[in-house]
Amino acid sequence: MSDNNRRTTPWDDMEFHKTLPETLDRIAVANDLERLPELLAPLAADLEAHFAEEEGPGGLFEQLRADAPHTDPKVQGFEAEHRALLAALRDLRTQTDEAVRLRAAVDEARRALVHRLRRHHAAEEALVLEAYTQDIGGE
Repeated sequence: MSDNNRRTTPWDDMEFHKTLPETLDRIAVANDLERLPELLAPLAADLEAHFAEEEGPGGLFEQLRADAPHTDPKVQGFEAEHRALLAALRDLRTQTDEAVRLRAAVDEARRALVHRLRRHHAAEEALVLEAYTQDIGGE
């Protein structure tokens, strides 16, 4: 069937499905932990709205059940997967938020340790210089 003769489906009207691959590509290659929350937050909002649209009255799943009743078991599977995907996304967002907080704490601990070690090293060096270069008389 050519594109001109292709039957229009409810999928064609869903902009979300057109933009999702690009969104997922950006998330897949995000190496900056601090940037990940700004990518995940809109995805979460978009997924919740999109799934509600698909599952709601007049949505894709209602249309599939009406037009092709044999798809109902698969539709039920997608509905269950929607709940699982949203839960997994919530978990990832929580883990990301915790990791960002932990990273900030690790960065602060690292800076504090480096500062203390530099002070320690300088003080120790000063002690050695004092011990071997200062003239205290009589010896």
